[in-house]
Amino acid sequence: MLVAAIVLPALLCAAAYGDARRRRIPHALTIAIAVAGLLHASVDGRAIVATTALVACMVVGLALQGRGVIGGGDVKLVAACAPWLDVATATDALLLTAIAGGALGAYELVVRARRTAAADRLRPATVDAAPRRARSVPYGVAIAVGVLVAVTTRAGSAP
Repeated sequence: MLVAAIVLPALLCAAAYGDARRRRIPHALTIAIAVAGLLHASVDGRAIVATTALVACMVVGLALQGRGVIGGGDVKLVAACAPWLDVATATDALLLTAIAGGALGAYELVVRARRTAAADRLRPATVDAAPRRARSVPYGVAIAVGVLVAVTTRAGSAP
């Protein structure tokens, strides 16, 4: 259990950092999270359930990605976290991820509004505003927060 208390948070923090800085979650991190989770689950006798959860999350996530609802890195991260979670913890993680994602989205809106206002003050009135590039929200941060808070609050019952 001590290994799980160190490995999962460290890898999730690294994934969140990468997503926040570059809007990319490296394959190596998601693979490491998934493999460590499957090994952890196999020690607990949950290898089949953990593998099924990983595959189910990947299938559902890829369907959502195909519709443009979620990014590929986020799909990989959610699927990689699945082996670490039991059903109750996974439910908590999804709810907490949604809450963290909403807060992160609100923060991004405020930051963008401030940047836009500052740029508008600096731009001469005669210059047409160039189309602004839509920026993504680093949802890997929200996923990491949701999973870590869920696992921490259910420490007595989490795998």
